[in-house]
Amino acid sequence: MKTIALITGMLFAVLTVNAQWYFNQYGVTDMNELNKDQLELAMQQATKLKKAGVGVTIGSTVLAVVGTAIYIGGLNDITDASTYSGIDDGASRAYSGVGVMTIGYLGMAVGVPMWIAGGTRQNVIKIHLRKYEPTGQIIPSIGFTYRF
Repeated sequence: MKTIALITGMLFAVLTVNAQWYFNQYGVTDMNELNKDQLELAMQQATKLKKAGVGVTIGSTVLAVVGTAIYIGGLNDITDASTYSGIDDGASRAYSGVGVMTIGYLGMAVGVPMWIAGGTRQNVIKIHLRKYEPTGQIIPSIGFTYRF
């Protein structure tokens, strides 16, 4: 149940971040109303958002792994301790590991939606930038006009 709630929450975060971002930034209701310069600026911002999401995700994953290692080390200290002070030291180490893990998982919950939103925006902008690209070959043709 917790997994379903977490996935639903992350999906909601992605959709919220990605919903009509062009309206908030440029004041238009359709992306077709943006000109080439606005689309290129939006592409730069989407690339920055994606890179930030990747960075936050990688950094928070490292924190989650380190926190897990600290937590496991604290649990081992508790089981190997022969005195109450050893148990207390192990417990405080385990609690510290839980704190670092929590920060890591929260960072991943922020970084992954940023990463997805940036990538999605890039794809949408690439599609809209295609209309400004040259079509390639120009084929000369002859046309006839009839007037009555």
